[in-house]
Amino acid sequence: MKFWAQAVFNICVLFGAALVTWYEGSAIRMNPWEWKYSAHFSQMFHGEVHTETDILAIDHFIYAAKFKPFFPLIMAGCILHLIVLTGFGLLKKEAKKPALYLSLLGVSLFICSGIVFQSPASGLKLFSAFFLITGIACILMALLIKSPFYQNRISEKFIS
Repeated sequence: MKFWAQAVFNICVLFGAALVTWYEGSAIRMNPWEWKYSAHFSQMFHGEVHTETDILAIDHFIYAAKFKPFFPLIMAGCILHLIVLTGFGLLKKEAKKPALYLSLLGVSLFICSGIVFQSPASGLKLFSAFFLITGIACILMALLIKSPFYQNRISEKFIS
């Protein structure tokens, strides 16, 4: 029951944050000088962006992440929580796999942090810090899961 309550709440928050992010990112349509730097997906599908109708909805999210990162960060946190929640839901009966899962997730977050670290936009620097901090947290949680204290608690829970 806890799994589904967390998942449903998380999806509702994610949906609300996505709507606000999409709205905030729609400001890209009124800033033609930013199309070259923020309309990456539109450029991939349409080539050079000439009018605001050429801009795809996904580019709204990129623009919002660069210039108004609060709700995009909430979206990223919700997605990350859903990834962790799903992984633990699938691996809860396995002894060693949750630690490996968190380790791989932590490394993936480090890579994401490195990718957006080079951006001059202040919003993407926040994303880089978010990915770095959550990557460190995932690695620390993996180490905690592998610790003897945690292993003793798990064996007590399943034995009794």
